[in-house]
Amino acid sequence: TVKILKDINCLSVSLGIEAGDEEQRRTTLNRRVSDEAIKSAFSQLHRANIRVSSYNIIGFPDDNRGKIFKTIRLNRECRPDFVNVFLCCPLPKTKIREYCLENGLLETEEIVDENKVSVIKVKNVSKPELYGLFRTFGFYVKLPDFFRPLIKRAEKMDLYGGLLCKVLKKVELLIKGC
Repeated sequence: TVKILKDINCLSVSLGIEAGDEEQRRTTLNRRVSDEAIKSAFSQLHRANIRVSSYNIIGFPDDNRGKIFKTIRLNRECRPDFVNVFLCCPLPKTKIREYCLENGLLETEEIVDENKVSVIKVKNVSKPELYGLFRTFGFYVKLPDFFRPLIKRAEKMDLYGGLLCKVLKKVELLIKGC
């Protein structure tokens, strides 16, 4: 429990949100934990002054922009100190891999592409959109809403998108330092 962590002077904990959609967590990841339980865990750790990192996954076979933004919203509600996001990696002997194999959704038989890109053909999100959301995920979680138009533009994998990411990173650090 949190009390034990506090008693042993624990400084930080990492928690897996993984997906902000409860149905997706239950069916795709076999995780039967509610949004409220996740928010409660973060809240208890915050009250104990223990820093919390969130772990998130995007790029599930059935992902869409709305589901990814549910994950972003849940992160915003949990207020993690650090945000980690990963592309879905369909490991052998998991339901996700079996589903991908059965539905022809793997671009390679490798577990992870050598370029560390998604090996899943995500049905409702293009690769450029997925990579854009991947690189801006933390900004969506950490920065105030009025930055949304700039973050959305930073999703584009071009020169301006890259420059905006650098600027947004500096803004994030400035806000964090306040």
